[in-house]
Amino acid sequence: MPVELLVQQPGREHLRMLHPHPRGHTTWFNKSSNSISNRINQMMYSMFRKGYPTYSVVHAEDHELWFRQFAEAYTNKKTGEIQNHVIKDIVDFVETQKEAYLASQQPISDDSPRRLQPTKLEFK
Repeated sequence: MPVELLVQQPGREHLRMLHPHPRGHTTWFNKSSNSISNRINQMMYSMFRKGYPTYSVVHAEDHELWFRQFAEAYTNKKTGEIQNHVIKDIVDFVETQKEAYLASQQPISDDSPRRLQPTKLEFK
């Protein structure tokens, strides 16, 4: 389900929306004491080479870097398991989307049809 449809589902009206200049029923990452929001805010200001107006226009390599850092921040270093169930659900969802995308791609070259093999993301 696209994010646009997800946020429009019934029962979500009480949730605050993100806006860089919060007013009314909105918030921004630095206005929250939530640890996930704080981590997102830290990564937004420290990891990207330049500012982006929205996440959807961030370059693909920055998407990957940001995702890996975010997942790594919430991974238990001893067990390798993601401790926060919300973050785990996000990581699982992104991996599923990535696998579906890779499976839908056409072969890159030569006559024999081959599919790209999706792999699990590893965080070290």
